[in-house]
Amino acid sequence: MGDPSSARNLIHIGDIINLVIGVLVFLVIVVFSFGLGIVVAWIPLAIAIWTHLRAKSALELIDEGRYKEAKDKILIPAILSLIFNSLVGGLIILLGAISLPSENASNPVEGTVEPF
Repeated sequence: MGDPSSARNLIHIGDIINLVIGVLVFLVIVVFSFGLGIVVAWIPLAIAIWTHLRAKSALELIDEGRYKEAKDKILIPAILSLIFNSLVGGLIILLGAISLPSENASNPVEGTVEPF
């Protein structure tokens, strides 16, 4: 699979792009609908904020070496972001999540003894 540091960078960059586009879409809908679009304008903003919070916790899991949990945590927000927010931001987050290793960093092999 991929390098965890490059996957971490992809998730971080996609998260920033997604958050910026979510705020811009919110502002554009509110301004150009003269406030009447506030009913639907919060959806991209809420997804961007939720994806940002999940990406932050996934990045912490990546730093701890828990790649499978990080992948599980960021996969659904990446897909929702891809559909509702930003094709670019969601795709970059999704590529970062897919390129994470399947196993955690410190899986000891069963039957081996650690040296002192």
